[in-house]
Amino acid sequence: MLKVALTTSANHYDFYLKAANAVETTQVKALLMVLADTEGELMERIRLMMTTGILDQIEEVASESFSTVEPNPTPFGIDRTPFHLPSQCPCPG
Repeated sequence: MLKVALTTSANHYDFYLKAANAVETTQVKALLMVLADTEGELMERIRLMMTTGILDQIEEVASESFSTVEPNPTPFGIDRTPFHLPSQCPCPG
């Protein structure tokens, strides 16, 4: 997924630079250069995520086996809230 994001960002970066070189209007050129700089920063962030091992962490989580224990039938029961007042509730807790 990060490779797709990096490729997309690199394509945008290349487009903005080529467009900035082609235009003659100063304001449009400045805007395109700001967009290119932003894409460049984004590419750096994506590369950092790739090199710091975020993909390894995602793969590790994906390979974990998950419990098949039946879920709690009342995970949002009134007796589990911090506002539960046993004296005003007919529940068993």
